[in-house]
Amino acid sequence: MRTVLWDKNGDPILYCTGSGVVYTLANRPVGVLLEPGADGYRQVVDFMGGHRGWYRGGLMWDREGCLFAFGKGVQAPLELPRVKPLRAELKPIPAPGHPLALPSSLPPFRPQWSQYDAASFFGTEEEVERG
Repeated sequence: MRTVLWDKNGDPILYCTGSGVVYTLANRPVGVLLEPGADGYRQVVDFMGGHRGWYRGGLMWDREGCLFAFGKGVQAPLELPRVKPLRAELKPIPAPGHPLALPSSLPPFRPQWSQYDAASFFGTEEEVERG
């Protein structure tokens, strides 16, 4: 099962596979969702093991506790934009092995949007193709 994530403008920006790999809409693997902790949150890490944020219930949060992306039909602590149609073909390619990452403490989550776009969230320099 694949979960598409939209940004604060309602643009589709990423998708997650059932195995927890996070892809750009250009089908490039950029990170992974680790197994949930006792609080139900999954750490979002890049393939170098760098902590990027948290994911739970269709919501992805940045390191500062701001909402970064959301799945279709989820409830959020702030108003979500209308989602724009997905035009990209989702064809994930094999991802590198899962990184090891140390647990990170949760920040206080805030009802505001993240300042990051998909490229800066995952520390990539190349532009992320929009669907």
